[in-house]
Amino acid sequence: MRRYAITIAVAFFFVLAGVGCLYDVPPLLCGLRALVGAVAAYVATIVVGKLIVNIMVDAMVRKPPENRELTHVNRERGSE
Repeated sequence: MRRYAITIAVAFFFVLAGVGCLYDVPPLLCGLRALVGAVAAYVATIVVGKLIVNIMVDAMVRKPPENRELTHVNRERGSE
């Protein structure tokens, strides 16, 4: 998970630095904004990744609800 987050953060850093250079932002400010954006992208990627993993694990572990009456009704309707 961290490998992907680092890759995304580095990509964001260079994209944000490039955009800052295109709009004639001073180099120090451009670098700082790119750094802050890269850190935000890293944190967001970690949080979203953990969320996705938790949702997937919860869906795999959860038992399906058992409703025998509904199953019985569906079988009767299917045989008509």
